[in-house]
Amino acid sequence: MTGRNVLRSWVLAPPRLISGRVGYITANLGANGWLVAGLLALGGLAVRLLNIGSAPLDFHAVRQYRSMIIARDIYFDLLPSVPDWQREVAEISRSHQGTLEPPILETIVAGGWRLVGGEALWVPALLSSVMWVVGGLFLYAIVRRIADSLSALFAIGLYLFLPFAVVASRSFQPDPFMVMLLLASVWALVRHDQAPSQRGLMLAAAISTLAFTVQPRTVLVIGAVFLLLAWNRNRGNLSSWRRDLMAYLPIAALPFAAVYGYMIISGAFRTDIARAILLPQLWLDPFFYRGWVSNIGASVGFVAFTGALVGTLLFRPGAPTALVLGLWSGYVAFGFAFNFAVASHDYYQLQAVPIVAIALAPVLAAIVRHVEHVRPGVASKVVLGGVLAIALALLVVDARARTSNPGWQDEVALREAIGEAVEHSPRTIFLAGDYGVPLEFHGLLSGIAWPMAADAEWERLSGLPVLSASERFESSFAGAQPEYFIVQDLEQLAQQPDLEQLLYGSFPVVRSTDEYLIFDLTP
Repeated sequence: MTGRNVLRSWVLAPPRLISGRVGYITANLGANGWLVAGLLALGGLAVRLLNIGSAPLDFHAVRQYRSMIIARDIYFDLLPSVPDWQREVAEISRSHQGTLEPPILETIVAGGWRLVGGEALWVPALLSSVMWVVGGLFLYAIVRRIADSLSALFAIGLYLFLPFAVVASRSFQPDPFMVMLLLASVWALVRHDQAPSQRGLMLAAAISTLAFTVQPRTVLVIGAVFLLLAWNRNRGNLSSWRRDLMAYLPIAALPFAAVYGYMIISGAFRTDIARAILLPQLWLDPFFYRGWVSNIGASVGFVAFTGALVGTLLFRPGAPTALVLGLWSGYVAFGFAFNFAVASHDYYQLQAVPIVAIALAPVLAAIVRHVEHVRPGVASKVVLGGVLAIALALLVVDARARTSNPGWQDEVALREAIGEAVEHSPRTIFLAGDYGVPLEFHGLLSGIAWPMAADAEWERLSGLPVLSASERFESSFAGAQPEYFIVQDLEQLAQQPDLEQLLYGSFPVVRSTDEYLIFDLTP
């Protein structure tokens, strides 16, 4: 029966046959699983379209607006009609961001802005959403190969509709792109493992190096999957394992190493941020473990995470178990390698979303099959289908609540007003939420962010001396000859009394409102 005929039979069936359709679905997923997966993918994309045109102030705005600023500079380079002062501000703002990875995604977004004729906020959100959904189709293909179609459908459903994933997957940062390429790499490795060939290995290596280049954080998970699958395939034969490694490694590693090696040698790479996310002393600090566990709960949930650990035991011995163990071991290694970020940023758990979805899916599939076995009647199938529908609906409702972004227009208007008040100065200091990057973008100004009060904690953890406000101003800011000091976060100013004393005691106030202060720093 074709997919079209299956849908037609559902629509035309009388109520008494609905329960039979539930049994049909579970019994014939091998033939129709891709149809259901495609419908889930469309539903997952539709959920992500809610409020997609709002400003990305609701989810890690620092990271998203960093990409917005880089994309703006690229976009302005594509438009010869942009005024020189706007181009200058955009270039200075981008230079302050530095380079963490090649601006592949930002370049694509800049091209999209050129096509639609402006800096449409929905363009990067839609692009990231599509990439995440495509990753879901790769995930479905992976689980079909190592388990069965029912488990694969549970896996893609969890991956697409987990509320945290809905919000995070449409953010403007390389991570949704990263997850798509990670899953594509794992799919290629599994495909090669089941039918080994030189061509298949080269394809897996090529996708892997693209994933590494887009986001180096994928190296540990993909690398662990490759190593364990190759070890299992070669049955522990060290020479055969080395042969596979030597064939895979040059293509997977050399292009990636060349790109990042050039960025480091040229001085473009932000080595300061790279050092900040790995603090070896945190391996002995409870802060790291508390933060990691807390972010697991905030992203995938403790119940799902625990169920995924149990589900690891349900995979067949051999390649399926090797794959899942590779995913978990790579994730653990990643957590220790990026310890500060893993403990402090929930979106560093995005790689855990597909891992948990893959490992938890057999548990859910086993529950469904057990119910069908012990209660084979019509009523149990209807109830089971209703429970699954309610669970999906609850996930969608939660995701929709998280994607609502009320008041974003007022937030944007405030930042635009500040930009006009300082005449879009390229030489400012700002104490603002999200380190001022949304202020830079919407206010079309440029400057240097004054540290938040919480940054003193990072300085303490790093063993750096904690400076007074006057010492910090003279050592890190005065040399840039700033024109204005913008205080958008008044609560932060109150938490730094030495800064408050410095500003009010040394510089005149040129604008004071209930929402922001502007000090004139010119002589």
